Amino acid sequence: MTEDLRVDTALVRQSGSKLETIAGLIPEPPASFSPTGTDALSTATAGRVAEVVDPVISQMPITKEELTRFAQNVMRAADSYDGTDR
Repeated sequence: MTEDLRVDTALVRQSGSKLETIAGLIPEPPASFSPTGTDALSTATAGRVAEVVDPVISQMPITKEELTRFAQNVMRAADSYDGTDR
């Protein structure tokens, strides 16, 4: 006995839409910041900013683009499933 496999396309589409909304909420990256002082604390802070903050800032647009593309793929998959199930 075989069973029909059905995908809840409304739920898949809703999930893709939610992901797209989340991607749209990722803001534009702020300008990089680094302390200008030459004392030891400023130098150490500048090093940590370059190590921790700058990579996050540079990845923000990439993350937004990839999440948007993934969300659109999920919604396209829902459309494909819907077409197959009909």
